[in-house]
Amino acid sequence: EKDHTPSDVSTEAVVEYDLHVSEGLFESAEEALVTKAWTARVPDFTGEWETDAGGRYTISPLSGGAGERALRYVEEDLPLAYLTAKLMPNEEFLEAAVTNEVDGQLVGHLRMRREGQGILSWFRAP
Repeated sequence: EKDHTPSDVSTEAVVEYDLHVSEGLFESAEEALVTKAWTARVPDFTGEWETDAGGRYTISPLSGGAGERALRYVEEDLPLAYLTAKLMPNEEFLEAAVTNEVDGQLVGHLRMRREGQGILSWFRAP
């Protein structure tokens, strides 16, 4: 993963993230700046989305530790499937292994990126 240098982040962001470091949200100013740069690079994926096949899924910030750079993918088709994934950045893409929480099985691998007003995604079964 390519991270931006501190020169890519505004002075206001440095002050904001320095405050988060002092509050214990990040372990270092460097971690805070890398997180800020990552956030700026990844288009807004959060929200509820609909597939061409009529399925629905949501993407939301992952509740995790300080400086977590991941998003949570959830697609419900109960009682058969409750699919989840931790989307991680890989250049301009987000990628994840998708698991069915109903039976704990790996369903496949997901790769996605923003394109226009939507999301372009690829799914590969294991």
